[in-house]
Amino acid sequence: NHRLCDDRHGADGPLLVSDPGHINDYSRWFVQAVQALGEPFNHDFNGPAQRGVGFYQFMNRSGKRSSAAYAFIAPLADNPNLTVRLNASVRRIEIEGGAATGVTYRDAEGAERRAFADSEVIVAAGALVTPQLLMLSGIGPADQLRTHGIPVIADLPGIGENLVDHPEVPIIAIANGPHGYYRQGVGWRMLRNGLQFKLFGTGPITSAGVEAGAFVNPADPNAEPSIQAFCVPIVYLDRDTLGLVEDAYGMTITTVVVKPKSRGFVRLRSPDPGDMPLVSPNLLKDPADARAMIEGQRFFLRAFETSPLRERIGRVAIPDPGDLSDEALMRHCRRFVKTNYHPSGTCRMGAPGDPLAVLDSKLRVRGVENLRVCDLSAMPNINAGNTNAPAMMMGSRCAEFALGYDVK
Repeated sequence: NHRLCDDRHGADGPLLVSDPGHINDYSRWFVQAVQALGEPFNHDFNGPAQRGVGFYQFMNRSGKRSSAAYAFIAPLADNPNLTVRLNASVRRIEIEGGAATGVTYRDAEGAERRAFADSEVIVAAGALVTPQLLMLSGIGPADQLRTHGIPVIADLPGIGENLVDHPEVPIIAIANGPHGYYRQGVGWRMLRNGLQFKLFGTGPITSAGVEAGAFVNPADPNAEPSIQAFCVPIVYLDRDTLGLVEDAYGMTITTVVVKPKSRGFVRLRSPDPGDMPLVSPNLLKDPADARAMIEGQRFFLRAFETSPLRERIGRVAIPDPGDLSDEALMRHCRRFVKTNYHPSGTCRMGAPGDPLAVLDSKLRVRGVENLRVCDLSAMPNINAGNTNAPAMMMGSRCAEFALGYDVK
């Protein structure tokens, strides 16, 4: 970490964590407006307390990303013990005598090949594809497998269940002046920003786009936060908002329910590994999630009406500021809710007596030897924030288990 060094943060190691390289004025005004609403400034969302408003930290340094791949895999590029096959999709896990022995995969040329394991097979395909791969290999809910003509090796009804994700809903406002990052990646602005970065290593290119955010509980400010917010200094247009919202200078605040109660599922579409799985996240299905989201929307709509942000906003585009009733906000939330890209929980760990537990406490798949799952599908519940660090923690922990370290 380039700023913090304490019992929660280190100042060394290969993974580089930094403050935003560039902060737009809209991000600063957002932070000040939320403080004016009574929320404290938080200099470290990963510190002793999560509540407050402030600036996020990112896995980058000097305008260059520092992902887990760059930090941990790239330095091993010449290590003979590591082989990485790109554009190679695993078709199934090979299981013999109740134990995983390897995988069958299709290489970049379309040829089917096998890779065999001396010790273990570790699956880290993510919470949407890991359950699909296990089911294609005969591990999963027996009835579902038989429906697709897949022989049952291990009947684990919890595989594909318990899908949990952070739902997010946008609030979009149009600026009353040239505020934010509108069209900074096109035309003369692109050339100016590119030159500034090349010559001085500074400017908007060093921003991750999202610079500021908040964790709040609108219903009980002193309780644990129920809502996370991301401040984006642009009008964020996707397939839901394209054509409905003006493409202009503006800003977007997305509100996210941090501990959702809603649960979805992942199912097989067919026995063909090339088919995408059927995914139903059921975002906002639980009434408690819907209520929390409405409260979050109302809170951050107030931020647009609070100085110093108020003076830089022309109008709120969505939701309709003319009707902020519960019913109208609920229609808005259900219309625009989408994933925060944190799917988790579909092969969850659990106690031996839990009928829906897929993994034991050491990430081993129940009923199959030499097989572990090492991704966010293993999480019984989702953490109240971004999932990048927990995913890397899972990898580190799994490595310790696989190497036989005496970890407690």
